[in-house]
Amino acid sequence: MSSIPVVGLDLSLGNTGIAIIKDGKLRTFSRGEKLPKEAGDGSKLMRLHRSARWAVDTIKGVVGDDPVRIGYEQYAFSGNGLTRLSEQSAVVRSQLYLNFATVPISLTAEESRKFLFGTAMRHADIKNKGSRKKAIKADVILRLIRLGYPEPDNADEADAAVIALVMNAYINERQIQLYGDYGFELFRRLDARGM
Repeated sequence: MSSIPVVGLDLSLGNTGIAIIKDGKLRTFSRGEKLPKEAGDGSKLMRLHRSARWAVDTIKGVVGDDPVRIGYEQYAFSGNGLTRLSEQSAVVRSQLYLNFATVPISLTAEESRKFLFGTAMRHADIKNKGSRKKAIKADVILRLIRLGYPEPDNADEADAAVIALVMNAYINERQIQLYGDYGFELFRRLDARGM
């Protein structure tokens, strides 16, 4: 039985990461686009369109017309950028659905890291939030390399790779025992989401 290609997405306004696993090979991609602070609504909407088009084109370039399953990293914060990120997520997810006939599934970074690495990597010992976030990103990249995966170019690609690897474990491997009790719990929640 051949495996179904899986995609992991880390959507952000500044730099979006995509990871695709097809035929057992993990490939990562990223695209960033910064807008000046004075950019108007038209420019912001066009950036959303370009981001969605890039995601569709990148995925099609690897998987072609094969069926695909897609997961994306759920946002874990609130603040000024949340509305724009929500808009981007809706635009990208709707385009993915229209082009691939699959509803992208959200996974939190914490549950995905805990599943794959056995820890959520909170780094609670680091008090500065910015420093803590950088330490977590560096830790994710290092752990992916230690597991034998190619080094991602940036943290967005690394986060997308984690999502893709979790999706691959769920869709293609189904070997819950490899991931312990937390793997069983995550698979149970994904089953409940209609995967």
